[in-house]
Amino acid sequence: MEGNSLGRNIYAPKSLNELLHLREQHPDTILWSGGTALLRMQKDPVPFFERDIIHLSGVNELKKVRRTERYLEIGAGVPVKKIINVGQHILPFALAQALMSIGSPAVRNLATIGGNLGFRDGRLNSFSVLMLMDSIVELRMSGKSRWVQLGRLNSISATEVLTRIRIPFRNWDLQYFRAIGDPLLHPMDSLSFTVLAETNKGIISNLRFAVGNIGKSTLRSIDFETYLSGKKLRLSGRELETAVNIFQSFVQNIEGDLTPFQKDRSIRFVRWFLRELRDVYIFTE
Repeated sequence: MEGNSLGRNIYAPKSLNELLHLREQHPDTILWSGGTALLRMQKDPVPFFERDIIHLSGVNELKKVRRTERYLEIGAGVPVKKIINVGQHILPFALAQALMSIGSPAVRNLATIGGNLGFRDGRLNSFSVLMLMDSIVELRMSGKSRWVQLGRLNSISATEVLTRIRIPFRNWDLQYFRAIGDPLLHPMDSLSFTVLAETNKGIISNLRFAVGNIGKSTLRSIDFETYLSGKKLRLSGRELETAVNIFQSFVQNIEGDLTPFQKDRSIRFVRWFLRELRDVYIFTE
């Protein structure tokens, strides 16, 4: 332990067991890996945090990447750039796009996947993509561990540490990811859109759609997804407008989560995506 300009005290564990013990003894500490999100939100050029810090750079167990036939497993302390480089031939396209949208190259060198998912003040770029892919995360505390579906991860207890992310391999035929704005500095003007779909002979068999980067919420319209599942990729004009109306009604009835700007951009993206579906089908026919 040592003093530092970032906080009152910094702890530097050298193993996962040591980290979990420290977390149990000091549950109010800040877990610090790359620190990119925390530093960007500080307005002081020489930031100082009122709480102690546990620095994770020495915990090698958090820096491992493992691949099996069924899934890709990534340690929470793996930098975003390393994930992109190591997984360039196996990462789902939408996830690769989401990771590439995280800050600048310098930020991606430092930012970790665990930091992006575990940010307490909101959902950042990778969350909605990994959620739609049915990813699970491991949460550990001293003497215990549990795996949780990312979509059901409402909170992490004060003594738990997010240690691993497991991403199932699945053949998503259509993948889209777009992000606008900065969810850290300008959350009211920030949005992300993720679409994953499976197709069979020109028919959508499974479609998932999420609007993210809106504070702590990730929005899905089950009615919109259900309507499109079973439809041909070449939507008719009537089907396109019906789908837009379903989503527009969903967005307009949301209270408190979306600003007028975010609602407008969400509907615009849906219109673009549905037209893109027709173009994909015409191109591949």
